[in-house]
Amino acid sequence: MTIRPRNSAGWLISSTALALVCLLALSGCSQLKQESKEKPPEIIVVWSAIDYSHDPLNAKESEQFFLTSLENRTLFKLNKDGEIQNDLVKSYVISQDGKKITLTLDDATFSDDVKISAVDVKATLSRIMLVGGEYAKLLSNIKGSSEAKSGSDFFGISAPSNKKVVIELVEPDPFFIYHLAHPVAGILPASSIGIKGEITSNIHSGSYVAEVISNELNATTVFKPRIKDLPIVNVVRKSLEEISARPKKADVDVVLAETEKSASFTLVSVPQLAAA
Repeated sequence: MTIRPRNSAGWLISSTALALVCLLALSGCSQLKQESKEKPPEIIVVWSAIDYSHDPLNAKESEQFFLTSLENRTLFKLNKDGEIQNDLVKSYVISQDGKKITLTLDDATFSDDVKISAVDVKATLSRIMLVGGEYAKLLSNIKGSSEAKSGSDFFGISAPSNKKVVIELVEPDPFFIYHLAHPVAGILPASSIGIKGEITSNIHSGSYVAEVISNELNATTVFKPRIKDLPIVNVVRKSLEEISARPKKADVDVVLAETEKSASFTLVSVPQLAAA
């Protein structure tokens, strides 16, 4: 699951899944809003391997990227056309030599209503280097990444003020901000990151919050919206056999699954859509 930029409008293996999240959870969801007045929409997610958890770094499959993008916002995001857009970032400036990126954060809060600050951004990115495994490659071009991987200060990232983040790169990289749109780079509160990189609370930056997660078959995990106009998202874990049985449109809104069978409702084959 690594970055593979194609051009200025495309990026990596989970771009389609993330764009679907944006369409469903953040914009263009008028149909779901209307349906939610009668019944909260359900998203049936079929896991390929690993269970879902609150930790973005545990996401390995596109279905998991979908859910972590509900709970966590990133500095940048991709629209449905694969074009980069600001998310938690209000504006940014890239130096003439392409080695310094200055981010100005927008006004946003975590699920506990505490404002998201530059310190949280640095802590989140430092954590990726410390415990992110293969995802550490996303930030390997930042100065001090080797030191940060061993737990030292990530000196290539500074927070001169609450809303300013300065990132210094080893080499110019026109695609670097795409790395910051990866779902695993969802911003977490610095206060919730332990010394060894463990997450110590269920506080998130996304538009949705799931208080309790269940990975059992037929169990429902409820993602409650932090924004009034968004629908509740009920995620039900089903087997591939159940998905292939073609559930009724009245019972399902969106299916994320490895299945070639289509039905009258919206069915999304994540592994096919997410192929870069």
